[in-house]
Amino acid sequence: MVYELKEFDNTFFANDLLDTILSDENWKKSQTILSELIGKSLFFANSDRFIVNENYPEFCHWLQDFPIMREKCSNCHLSSYNSQSNKPQILHCHSGLTYLTIRLSHQIVATSIPIICDDFDIDEFIKYIDEFQLPSDKGLELINKLRHKNPIKRDQLQLALNLIDSLLEPLLTKQLREGSVIKGAKSDLSHQTEKKIETVNILRPRKVEGYRAVITGIGVVSPIGIGKKAFLEGLLGSKNGVRRITSFDPSDLPSQMAGEVTDFVPSKYMDNKTLSHTARASQFAIAGTQMALEDAGLNLDEENVERIAVVIGAGTNGMEFASEQCYVYITQGRKRVSPYSGIIVFAGACSGAISMRFGFKGLSHTISTGCSSSNDAIGSAFRFIRSGEADIIITGGSDAAITPLTITAFSALRALSTRNDEPQEASRPFDKERDGFVIGEGAAIFVMEELNHALRREAHIYAEVLGYGSTNDCYHIVKPAPDGLSASRAIYLALEDAKLSPSDIEYVNAHGSSTPLNDKTETLISKMVFGKHAFSDKFAISSIKSQIGHSLGSASAMGIAATLLGMECGFLPPTINYKIFDPECDLNYIPNKPQHRKIQFFLSNSFAFTGKNSCLILGKFLDK
Repeated sequence: MVYELKEFDNTFFANDLLDTILSDENWKKSQTILSELIGKSLFFANSDRFIVNENYPEFCHWLQDFPIMREKCSNCHLSSYNSQSNKPQILHCHSGLTYLTIRLSHQIVATSIPIICDDFDIDEFIKYIDEFQLPSDKGLELINKLRHKNPIKRDQLQLALNLIDSLLEPLLTKQLREGSVIKGAKSDLSHQTEKKIETVNILRPRKVEGYRAVITGIGVVSPIGIGKKAFLEGLLGSKNGVRRITSFDPSDLPSQMAGEVTDFVPSKYMDNKTLSHTARASQFAIAGTQMALEDAGLNLDEENVERIAVVIGAGTNGMEFASEQCYVYITQGRKRVSPYSGIIVFAGACSGAISMRFGFKGLSHTISTGCSSSNDAIGSAFRFIRSGEADIIITGGSDAAITPLTITAFSALRALSTRNDEPQEASRPFDKERDGFVIGEGAAIFVMEELNHALRREAHIYAEVLGYGSTNDCYHIVKPAPDGLSASRAIYLALEDAKLSPSDIEYVNAHGSSTPLNDKTETLISKMVFGKHAFSDKFAISSIKSQIGHSLGSASAMGIAATLLGMECGFLPPTINYKIFDPECDLNYIPNKPQHRKIQFFLSNSFAFTGKNSCLILGKFLDK
């Protein structure tokens, strides 16, 4: 098949296929990201002609003055067309620069201008120009102009290519299905539309440094059930825990629904003295700890309590108590304020309450990083176990912030749903009509043990904690960075820590808050990290915030608890209230009903205000 090529802004492209791609909104977004990274979007060319684009760096134009270099540049260009892979690639040219290339068909390639990446080797470059007797002073002067700019990180380039790869997959598939891409050329393009998913070798050896951390106990306090059994039943039954607020009259609030924990009786888990000195979040944490210890089968009389630590995530603590005491202060004066106010309301009270209730004398930390608190707490506990600082760590998250003040504050940010006429349908992650998150509450607490400690007592192991990564967008105090690069890097850090590849991840416990910006950005991030794998039948993503609301500091722990129970019972938790497809959220979100499937590895995402990104990877324990 011969393509009819036309010239446009020093590029060449085939009318049908490339005009379709150039007009696609997702392609435009990917090019915007590339432009921000390398200063120029991709251009199109064919194998018949090599062009040094006017946007190429001065160094490349200088090389063209030498016939031998012009020949080598041409060979680099042609290597793009000789590649048998249709996946986006990062290639090095003969001089050590980096360029990106995407083979769209047997004749058409999209490529970038050459750039300097952070792996550029200046010593090798000097040897190279000396070998071909090029004017070294001029060569070094021009290459240093590029080096003095901020070198582009290779992992950022890979994220951008993964995104383009994922965007092209459905686009080309659609065009082939509709028959609008160059008739008669199916043999040229069909290899691009096959979903080539790498085989996941889940039993391959992993080099593990330090001690290993495993989860042996789970305790849950949630709007869809208190205790592991009730929570599991709620997940399998797609139970909806969101309703109109009952703990106070919400009539004058912009958002009047929440994921409330009902039928919670704190006296089942603590004495009256403890009850009087603790806030609701601390009480949830104590209850979750007791259930997790029972689930793990730990006999504390046989354990060294100095080697048992507590690392809990809590976005807030004592909001309800603080609100009450503020009212007392205003209406009755300072002498009526509780002497325990300063103790109950600080976030650190959460871990301290657990340590004191159960007599744990190891370190006692509360991690308070907003909505990412429990992911960060579990990640910190993982590192403490790995370093040998504890044998057992009580970790996870707890939060209880359903108060008029909190809801008013989040409403002022326009972050909460106002679907007050349909409260049970208000939390709808990834649905086109989502309009904000629904506040929730609860706790998910885990017993994390050093592997050998767990094996010695023949404990049941739910999963192994494998990797943790955390970054910051440095973009906005509320909005996620639209390019998703920093959040994607957090996932890559967790993958690197776990010594896994993106194609190993079979499920993502999404942040999925049901806000318009978060959900489409998280979808974009998934495409950037996982590429075509994100569209395969080996990959799924869901958010249990659709069932329980957004419980702030405990949210990611609740999602992890749901995923661990799903792994145990062979299902993935659903995203309920998913009714209307959003073109910007086009992955498998496990709509409305659990998906019965066994997985090996999963990722937990958590993204918080002020740009925090926290990611964990867990997997079934393999004695390897």
